[in-house]
Amino acid sequence: MSNTDWCFWQWGAQTDECEDPGTHCIGAGIGDADDTYAWDANLSNNLDDGLPVYAVANGEVIYTGGWGGNTYGQLLIKHTLPNGNHWYSGYMHLENKTSNSCVKVGDIVGYISNTCSTCSPPLPDHLHFAVYKK
Repeated sequence: MSNTDWCFWQWGAQTDECEDPGTHCIGAGIGDADDTYAWDANLSNNLDDGLPVYAVANGEVIYTGGWGGNTYGQLLIKHTLPNGNHWYSGYMHLENKTSNSCVKVGDIVGYISNTCSTCSPPLPDHLHFAVYKK
């Protein structure tokens, strides 16, 4: 994208508790996963609000829940490797998430937004992205 400023944050929380709102925490990811090394991506001045988010690989949508009464626009996709092992791509802060049970690489899975209406201070619109293995 030309003439834009993308910002990427990787908080790297090192405790089991979120001591600072906005950090990524062990056990605070999608489905209680470890989000210590998740990334947030944001265009300066919230220019990314409403931009589409695409599936990074073919897979099965397996989770769209949340915690604390807020879903935070969560979406978890399970990807199967040729050897039968799995990995997962996780997305947060999506609006209008896909209702499809299966997605292909490049399919739109949702749109960037700020789904944390209770966060203080408010978070900018951004995409929270993580890759999980299990």
